Amino acid sequence: MCELWAGRTIFYPASVEAPEGVPLRVGLIGAGRIASIHAETLAGHPVVETLTIFDPIREVAERLASQNGATVVDSDDRLLGGADAVVIASPTDTHVEYLIEAAEAG
Repeated sequence: MCELWAGRTIFYPASVEAPEGVPLRVGLIGAGRIASIHAETLAGHPVVETLTIFDPIREVAERLASQNGATVVDSDDRLLGGADAVVIASPTDTHVEYLIEAAEAG
């Protein structure tokens, strides 16, 4: 179940079902403090098959990926091309840009 609250999507891990029972490939944009909370939750979620991380600072993305069994990509385009769902956890001033790119990617 997802709910929109104060402009934020609230994710309820225990009740999320993948489309048609297929595990989800999730992309995480950003690898900072808030992203680490999302990564930990997603990495342990039963419907998440793979977690892929993109951050402009690759070393930060690699550190977060190694802590959560995720993979790293070099661009947001590569991340969006292989994800069923995306979490945008980048700095606030980049949210709109990434949101538009995610919407255009489908």
